[in-house]
Amino acid sequence: MTALVEEAVEIGDLVRLLTLQTGVSSLVEFTVPHDSHIIGSTVGGIEWPEDATLVAILRDHAPITPSRDDVIDGGDELFFVTTIAAEDGLRGLLSPSAADHGSVDVEEEFSDQSDDDGFDG
Repeated sequence: MTALVEEAVEIGDLVRLLTLQTGVSSLVEFTVPHDSHIIGSTVGGIEWPEDATLVAILRDHAPITPSRDDVIDGGDELFFVTTIAAEDGLRGLLSPSAADHGSVDVEEEFSDQSDDDGFDG
């Protein structure tokens, strides 16, 4: 089964790995393309969709528990638990073409560290 999942994972595509028992949430994976507009952004500097939580980063075959200070790199595999309804918003945020359409809000600097960025890591 692992081979089937690996075949399905394409760089730059959001891939649903499984639907959780409730049928409302899912585990999805996104492999960051090496030309992605989110490379160099910190996890805490990206406005993730409300119902999408970054739960793991796989970098160089090593799992990382994400923190708001982690910097996204090309080739990173990002794993999210998300509602199925929020998948489209997440796909739009992560899509390489989303930057050209102005639908991505990646903050370069933090003006107020006390603001809630929606990331609990």
